[in-house]
Amino acid sequence: MRHFEEALDTLEKLETPESPAAKTAKTTEAERLGLIATWSAQFGHVSMHDPATGEWHDLQTKDAPEWAVGEARRRKEQYRGGNHRAYRLTSSEMEELWRAESPVDEGIVEDHPLEED
Repeated sequence: MRHFEEALDTLEKLETPESPAAKTAKTTEAERLGLIATWSAQFGHVSMHDPATGEWHDLQTKDAPEWAVGEARRRKEQYRGGNHRAYRLTSSEMEELWRAESPVDEGIVEDHPLEED
């Protein structure tokens, strides 16, 4: 793993600065993806995508928001269930999945009949 990180550091130093058009394309893609969370490559961490910059930030699960850990679990379940795009779904697509599986009833529904006087 250490060799991989060193290779990434070297690659970052060799990269040329991005043109304004490339930065705009990156920002647009980041905005499309939205604020999402997946499991990190580092065990015990959740990786969160920043839609403003397109960067990914790893947080320990104990420090990550509850929704982020839940979303990472949800993506893993989706992937294991056959949705091999699960880790690239946008925030809106994840919301659609959640709404489809968690219908909300209007008002309070009681299963107990009212007592008669």
